[in-house]
Amino acid sequence: KFDKRLFNHLIGEAKYIGEVGLDFTGNLKERREEQLQCFDYICSSINENQVLSVHSKNAEKAVCDILKKHKVKKTILHWYSGNLETLKELIEYGYYFSINTSMLQSIKGQKILKSIPKNRLLIESDGPFTKVNNQKYNPSKLQEVYSQIGAFLESPEINKLVWQNFKDLITQGKN
Repeated sequence: KFDKRLFNHLIGEAKYIGEVGLDFTGNLKERREEQLQCFDYICSSINENQVLSVHSKNAEKAVCDILKKHKVKKTILHWYSGNLETLKELIEYGYYFSINTSMLQSIKGQKILKSIPKNRLLIESDGPFTKVNNQKYNPSKLQEVYSQIGAFLESPEINKLVWQNFKDLITQGKN
């Protein structure tokens, strides 16, 4: 359960808030309204300098609508797996996307990766929920994550690209 009192107590100290969002899969569908209220509250509470990492499983359009409603800017969509139409809308609004090697394992994941502008990509491990070379992710495999994604996207300097993207995200709106 969302602890609003604790959230309100800590929100002022946080630079990064995550992983927040919506998940309308399995048993979590039963808590849809509660999730919507919590995510709406979180998005209404953050300031323009805070960065959100957002989960959006089977709830991508609802996530997009709430982010836009509250004019949340510094947002990273974590392991996006929704449709390409909503992806386009999220890209147009200026959001970033954290990607991982598990996305390379499906045609849909590959289409999503190819659809995200390179200047909006960030790397995530999402360990231990992902695998690298058929082995459960651990920090020693991070460079392999970069290598595989860089090869797929034909970006040999993916490390530099991701670092620049992160710097652009955190300095967004400061010019």
